[in-house]
Formats: sequence, structure tokens, C-alpha cells
Amino acid sequence: LHIRRPSGHLESVYPVCVDALTLEAAVEWRPMARPDDDRLWWPELPRDLSETAVRDLVTCPQATADSISLGLRQDARTTRWSVLDYAPGRDGALWVTGGPRAGKTTLLQNIVRSAAQLENAPHRVTPAGDDDGSWSVLRVPAEPALAWDVLVAAARVCDDRHTNQAELIIVDGLDAIVRSTPDDALDDLMVALERVAREGPGQGRFLVYSTSADEPSLNPVTRHVRYRIELGSRFPGRGMVGGDAVQLTAPVAFTPPDRLPLSMLSEALRGRRAVVLTNAPEAWLGLQVSDAALMRLEAVTPEQAITLSDEMRRRVREEPLVWHGVARMAARFVGRDVHRIPPPLEGSVVVLEADDTYVRATLPGTLGR
Repeated sequence: LHIRRPSGHLESVYPVCVDALTLEAAVEWRPMARPDDDRLWWPELPRDLSETAVRDLVTCPQATADSISLGLRQDARTTRWSVLDYAPGRDGALWVTGGPRAGKTTLLQNIVRSAAQLENAPHRVTPAGDDDGSWSVLRVPAEPALAWDVLVAAARVCDDRHTNQAELIIVDGLDAIVRSTPDDALDDLMVALERVAREGPGQGRFLVYSTSADEPSLNPVTRHVRYRIELGSRFPGRGMVGGDAVQLTAPVAFTPPDRLPLSMLSEALRGRRAVVLTNAPEAWLGLQVSDAALMRLEAVTPEQAITLSDEMRRRVREEPLVWHGVARMAARFVGRDVHRIPPPLEGSVVVLEADDTYVRATLPGTLGR
């Protein structure tokens, strides 16, 4: 006979002899027992798993109203199945690791879709439990420059206010974004990520991100993460959580949002004049004729900016500054805050306003080719 103890340990014992009455009592008792209670061990988790199957296979799902079902979890000791779910207020930030085709992107997409379905449901998501809001999702773009914009802005919001709803900040392939961020902008990105991971949960903001492996540069962020799902290469969606095996639900029909188009430079300036800081001022000369009615531009190099007249320095302080492929260190030549200069995005320029806010705009004419 094989007996599983409450601790999960499986023991082998010698059979015992019983009389007919005891045997009949055992036969009558067995059909009355709950199906889950008479299993010594549960089988391996299924490879293909839908949301409907999760509800059918687990008799007492643990998912609550403010959690998102991710799949099934198998206890390492008892082999019992339970719902693998993610509750931001309980779990904090979520980190998913795994190689190619392991299921990282599928998991994040399912979280986005489930959060959208729960948008109108009330939730209590903060440790203090003093907020009743709804889900919101902030998807971070894959382009490093645009990801920098979103994450730095999210960190600044953490300094300003407490959100009234659970905000999930979704980043797929964070390690790739970090590796592709220019060195002179990387420090600001890492500070922003650590702030969101550390301070965000207390304000109702939760970082949900994936990486291909352990990225040493992300250690300041990962030390604030309590919930980690490690996906393997055995087959998609299979992985581990705290020593327990997990199987994620299969992907569903999902259409990623289109990248928002950038504004035209003439639209961003709205007919105003501006100074262009560029390493190639000659490329901007032709624009003074064709686009004269839309915007008035004066292009200078960083070296020329050192010797600007008082009038030009006043214009740089009070008027928009078009940043075209110039290193961030050039900000000191024009009296701007270097930490407010975003990394470049191919085929675009940055229009810096006097208050250090900025917008990205497409390069006009032949400059964008």
C-alpha cells in the first residue's frame, strides 16, 4: 500500500488483513468521499490548457475578484492542482523569465486581456485597502526610446499622486530594451524602473515585465520583485513558481495596439519659430524656403551654441528647441537639464519646450529618409 502523509511524503506499508464487514464499510465510504481526497498523487499538468479547462479541472479555485487567472499550479509536495493567479495587491510586481517561445509574451498578453475584461469590476488593490477602483493597463512600447519616455514619465507620476485604480505597467522584453538604450540615457531609465518597482505598489502601480534571462543590470529592479514565474524550454507555457510546476493557459486571439504615429514637425511647432540643435545644419537650409510659412527655423551646432548671442540664448530659453541627433551632453551648451533630454528615435526629432516638456516629431522632407 502507498500512503501520502499530510506533509506530502509518500510511504510504502505492508497490507493488512481485514474482515468482510470492514471491507464492505470501505466500499460504501469510497463513493461518498470527494474525488480530490482519495488521490494519492495527481497526474502531470496538461500541456494544452484553456481558461475553461482551468475552471473545470480545479474544484475549488483560489482566484479572487481582484486576481487574474494565469493557469494551473501543481504543489511540489502533494501534487495537488490549484489555480495559478496574479493578484497585484497581494503579489506586487511580477517578473516572467524564459527563452524564445517559452510563453512570456503570451502570458503578458493574457494579463492585458484579462485586465480589460475586469475593467468595470471594483477592486481593492493596495495594502491599506482604501481604494476601490478599476483596472488600467499601461503598455510600454518595444522601441527603447519610446519605452524610455513611458517609464520615466511613470516614475515621475509616482512622485506626484496615488492612483485611484490598479495600474499595470506591462513591459515585454525589458532586458532587450535596457541593452538597446544609449549609455547616456541608461541611468535615468534604471532609476525610473527601480522607483516604479519600489514605490509603485504602495500607490497602486504594479510593474509586470519579462526578460529572456537574469540581466545583471536589472538587479536594482528585481530585488523589489516578490513574484517570479520561470518558464522552461520543455514546451510552451510550462515553468516553475517557488518550486511548484505551473502550466499557463494557451494564447487567445489578440491584436497588439498599433504604434501611435508621430506628429509632423510643422504641427508640433504650430507656426512658431525655433532653434535647431544639430550636427548637420546644412541639411536644414532647404527647409527655410519650402516650410517658411509653417515654421521658422535656425540651425546651429553644439559648438556654435557656445558662442550664441544674448538674443539667441533668450530664444533658446523661451522658444522651442528642436533636438536633432545631438548627444545629451550638449544640453549644457544651451542651458537645458540633461536629464530632461530623451534618447533619440530613428527618423524623428525631439521638440523641447521652455518648461522641459517635449514631444517627438517626424523629420521633415528628405531629412527623414
